[in-house]
Amino acid sequence: MDISFIQRIIRWDKLVKNEDGFLVDVPMRPIKQGAPFVLENIFFDSDKSILKKESLTELTKLLEILNNNEALRIELGGHTDSDGNDEHNLQLSDNRAKAVVDWLIEKGVDKAKLQYKGYGESKPRVENDTPQNKALNRRTEVIIL
Repeated sequence: MDISFIQRIIRWDKLVKNEDGFLVDVPMRPIKQGAPFVLENIFFDSDKSILKKESLTELTKLLEILNNNEALRIELGGHTDSDGNDEHNLQLSDNRAKAVVDWLIEKGVDKAKLQYKGYGESKPRVENDTPQNKALNRRTEVIIL
């Protein structure tokens, strides 16, 4: 596991141990309306749009945010890497974003608070030139409306 990112954001000398483990003070930045942010732990099998169980922690956090903020409306955006046909990637990304919305609705979120859109490979975060970069481009984003 590459922990270089974690090492850049966590001051190891500031860890506080308690009975449950360690408390970490992680710097946060405000989320701005209209600015996308990535849901880092949403998982699908390759070329599929069925949410994997490993996504539940991240989905539950999003559910809590929506339940605790009655006026909040969001768009879920699905993104793919550049492998494969453009039209197929657009449909796959749309189906994946819809899968997240469907899960939220199933858990009781009012569908009027939710929109979804597949972007395919049209908005890469980074170049699609390595397996690691392609993984960064396969993502689900949230935009506050």
